[in-house]
Amino acid sequence: YVAGGTDSPGWITGGFDTSYNGGDDAFVAKLTSEGHPVWSTYLGGAGADQANDVAVDSAGNVYVAGSTLSAGWTVGGFNTSHNGAYDALIARLTPSGSHAWSTYLGGSNNDQAYRIAARRTGRAYVTGGTDSPGWTARGFDTGYHGYSDAFVAKITENQVPRVGSLSDSPNPVAQGNQLTLSAQGVTDPDGRVVKVEFYLDADNNGKIDSAKDTPLGSETDATDGWTWTGSTSSFTLGSNTYLARAQDNDSAWSATVIAKGKVVAPNEAPRIASLTGSPDSFTRGDFLTLSAQGVTDRDGTVVKVEFYRDVNRNGKIDLGTDTLLGTDTDARDGWTWSGSTSSFAPGANTFLAQAQDNDSAWSATASTTCTMDALARRFTTGVFTANNLGFHLAGENLPGASQNSFAYNANLPTWLPLAGDWDGDGKDSVGVWDPFTCTFYLI
Repeated sequence: YVAGGTDSPGWITGGFDTSYNGGDDAFVAKLTSEGHPVWSTYLGGAGADQANDVAVDSAGNVYVAGSTLSAGWTVGGFNTSHNGAYDALIARLTPSGSHAWSTYLGGSNNDQAYRIAARRTGRAYVTGGTDSPGWTARGFDTGYHGYSDAFVAKITENQVPRVGSLSDSPNPVAQGNQLTLSAQGVTDPDGRVVKVEFYLDADNNGKIDSAKDTPLGSETDATDGWTWTGSTSSFTLGSNTYLARAQDNDSAWSATVIAKGKVVAPNEAPRIASLTGSPDSFTRGDFLTLSAQGVTDRDGTVVKVEFYRDVNRNGKIDLGTDTLLGTDTDARDGWTWSGSTSSFAPGANTFLAQAQDNDSAWSATASTTCTMDALARRFTTGVFTANNLGFHLAGENLPGASQNSFAYNANLPTWLPLAGDWDGDGKDSVGVWDPFTCTFYLI
């Protein structure tokens, strides 16, 4: 391996940068044991750049040390901002001459890296000279002592974090509903992950383009997993691509992971055109039929219709307050409920209905009002048997059993049997009348 400086364009071949950058470029070349070129590459930018030393680790990676006056050409290292004047440069190339990373080293004055050694993959030791105070750290002497101090630096290669996969739920998702993106298998081999960013891939190229893609959000706490949840109201209908990447405590980014999902039109709620009751006027105990008319669902199917009595008379279904009369799940004979009115209150009764579709959406509430006649009732009928002074009564308005028999005191022949709706509840009570004391006795 050969490293140095060159003013010559056009002779570099096979490496990651074969275009002369101007000024004095640094170069690195790999030769065979017979001296034939394998690959070569320029290093640097438009200013003066010089490679002073080269080393190879056990995996065949190539490390270069030197100096540079050029800004803006280092990539992937811990310091990619030119510090001023000459900076020391450190670069790692792959065995095939591709660029792995490069970094500046030093401060605002002149700095040079003279020698470099590599023992294990991702670990290098550099020596050089510096005129810059304030940039060394964690060594035994971090104070600048004057003109051209020597320095020694150890450089370890940060391993980037990893994201195993990205999933989206639900898929498909109705436009406007909540979507959750989950990054799985988020790890960092030599540090810790500090955040995961999530994007909507606006140009659908599978890469994060900060100027084009839509940032959805970032997660900095892995307690409940690395996730983002938010609205899809701005997402386009059809296929959408989602992206995620992780950053570690050394500011390195993982490779981008991708998930593809589908956004569909939002579910339309079912509809009930009207609700009718038959008969619309009834007496207690009559059977009433409620019918939901015009029950439809434009983008699915209706799975059931529920019928309620509006107990608090507010026109809304209040679960736990209003009485669920019944549920119809079969539309072949219409969406209906039929049942007894024996427990209904006298006067106007309001009834409600709502439909549910196959996506669990509910329709608006439909209502109708029917009236129970508080005065109308069926009379109790019966016979009197003189031989035992007994009345035998029958009728659906009697309390308890549908038949009731009683006998009055034969020793008090002035007592008269009677039956009537004495409390206005629509049910007959039976008893006797004692004309001597002007007293009713009811059972």
